[in-house]
Order: sequence, then structure tokens, then C-alpha cells
Amino acid sequence: MTPLIRIVSLLSAGFVLGFLVSRYLEHSIPEPPPVNSGDESSLFTLSGSGVEAPAPRTDTSKTRYQPPADAAPPLKNLQQILTISGDFGQSAALYNLAAKADVEELIDLLVQARKLGQLSERRAATSILYGRFG
Repeated sequence: MTPLIRIVSLLSAGFVLGFLVSRYLEHSIPEPPPVNSGDESSLFTLSGSGVEAPAPRTDTSKTRYQPPADAAPPLKNLQQILTISGDFGQSAALYNLAAKADVEELIDLLVQARKLGQLSERRAATSILYGRFG
């Protein structure tokens, strides 16, 4: 038997064997139990355990973030942002301010950024603010 015939016969035997195994496994996997579409409470019951999962919350008022009463007032301009220590904190505050700003406020922030004395601060601020336009 030539090597080519041997390779082809081994590949076909492997294909047939794989096909038969997949057909066997396909028939041996049990079907999932049907969902009772008329009773929604069955969706929240763990099958066979007698334990019910909690229903989803509809009241989201308790999950919304409420800043503490003694929290610092929101930052309104770049001069206030520059009082924050550290580049990360300043960048995060500027991203937050830019996300909440409308077009006029963004233009005002860009004017403020152009007036910054330090080149690295000016580039970082304008990069963040122009990214908000995109």
C-alpha cells in the first residue's frame, strides 16, 4: 500500500469515526425541560430544589449614586481641576467635566486650555477636550 493511500484511508476512517461519535453524543444529551410560558414565577424557581431566586428589582431609586452631603462641589473650569493633586486625578476630572459639557462649555474649556502656561498640561487638556468632540 502506498503512503498516499494509507493517509487517505486513515483520514476517511477518522472522519467516519468522528461522525459516528457526534451522532451518538447528539442523541445521548437530554432535552431541557420546557419553559412554562403562562407562569412567570417558574422562571425564578431553581428546578427541583424548592428554593426561589429573588425577583428582579423594579425600584432603582436605592441603587442610584447619591454623593454625600459634605462632598466637594462639582468642578466647573480648568483652574479648579489643576488644584487636584496628580495627573491621573486631573485627567479623570477633566474627562468627567467634558462628558457633562455641551458644545458651548467645551469651547469655553478649549479657550481655557489654550491659556495654560505649561505645554504638557495644555496638550493633555486639548487632547481630552478634542476627543470629546469625536
